[in-house]
Amino acid sequence: MINNWSYLGIKLDADIYGCEVIPDDLELIRREMLFATKQGNMEVVGEKFHKFSPRGVSGHLTLAESHMDVSTWPEYGYAEIDIRSCGGNAQPDRAMIHLINKFQPSDGKVERRYTGVFNREGSPSGLYLPPCEYPRTVTYSLNDYISFVENLRVEKSRV
Repeated sequence: MINNWSYLGIKLDADIYGCEVIPDDLELIRREMLFATKQGNMEVVGEKFHKFSPRGVSGHLTLAESHMDVSTWPEYGYAEIDIRSCGGNAQPDRAMIHLINKFQPSDGKVERRYTGVFNREGSPSGLYLPPCEYPRTVTYSLNDYISFVENLRVEKSRV
């Protein structure tokens, strides 16, 4: 909960460029995605991966909390990462940071969106979405996102 606002999930979308490491290896991408779910305290319930010819990998993990997708374009040094979490103890930002660190991008952006945002006040059901006064979506530069996640860790460690 943020002030009087609550939300049902978090959606993270990253576009990362100038990646020094983009493996063109399906099994390596799979391993890193599975490790990222452990970092983010998420449970894998299904998976699907595809190796493109001549290059590139797309991977999808179905999570008990929602999903994680990664698509790579090694020839362009580019990757897209999408993580959606609707689970109570999940920490999707930790999973995202793990994957960003593995690809070693020089630039990029991360969009962080609260989904199912509602204000508990004034609603008998508790699920009322007024005109949004709280920013539901924030787009970060890569460095700003990394700083944001570091600050989240510090805040959580104080609780």
